[in-house]
Amino acid sequence: MNIKTFVIGLKALSGCLPYGKKIDDDTAQFIWLTLDQQIKDEVTNEMWAYAVGRRLSEEGPPKEMAIHLSALRHVYRCENGKPNLDWGLKPQLTQIMSAERMLEGA
Repeated sequence: MNIKTFVIGLKALSGCLPYGKKIDDDTAQFIWLTLDQQIKDEVTNEMWAYAVGRRLSEEGPPKEMAIHLSALRHVYRCENGKPNLDWGLKPQLTQIMSAERMLEGA
């Protein structure tokens, strides 16, 4: 995933969620700097867009979790409701991303 896509997704989340504060560019970029390198390497731009979309449509999301982590729950296996990087990406994610690409091509 690249920084531009991450920042756009993060700002979309913060701007659309009813209880969230809007995140400015500096804040979003700083969150990128603190993001684990594994996430930057493993999560593609498409996966991040998928995670953001799922997070936006989610009912009853965790309100005490950082906004980017609440989105990453949709691509990483979770432990106690939080993404666990050691457990890796969700196994069904490859199929989901393939289906998304097929829909885009239709």
